[in-house]
Amino acid sequence: MKRKIELLILILLIGLSFFILNDYQKYQNNKSLPVIQENVSNSVDKNYLDDNSTKEDYVFLKTALKKDIKFDENRPNIYLFYGETCPYCEKELSFLEEIYPEYKDYFNLYAFEVWNHEENRELLEQISLLLNKKIDGVPYLIVGEEVIVGFQESTKDEIINAVINNYNLKEDVIKKI
Repeated sequence: MKRKIELLILILLIGLSFFILNDYQKYQNNKSLPVIQENVSNSVDKNYLDDNSTKEDYVFLKTALKKDIKFDENRPNIYLFYGETCPYCEKELSFLEEIYPEYKDYFNLYAFEVWNHEENRELLEQISLLLNKKIDGVPYLIVGEEVIVGFQESTKDEIINAVINNYNLKEDVIKKI
């Protein structure tokens, strides 16, 4: 009886090891897959524009790289670091899209996917070191030198206040890297 239990445990451990190794290999393979970029040259929807503006006037990039960043004296950039399948990240991005028509004169948004894109993950690490802010997870929103981690209903007012309070900020954290 004892021998049968030991054999059963051994079989379970081998099976569990197989599944863990298989999942790890899938994770490693997915990490190396390139992120498919949307049209990153001003991917803003026309309904955000008024009669006197052009598409080049506003930036709302959902899948950005550091090289895509443009600096505008009139509107500070805010940076969202997110995970591809993170439900809180999706909610925060939807919220930012929702407020963009009203606050488009207050900010340009650059969103960086970090779970599948090493360059963006390294950028987040550099910024967090520069700002001396720990990376507790995603979504990780940078407005000026303010960092807002996570997203829930109560975060909405915090984000809007940060956008308004940092509107006249001329320094950009990315320029310091």
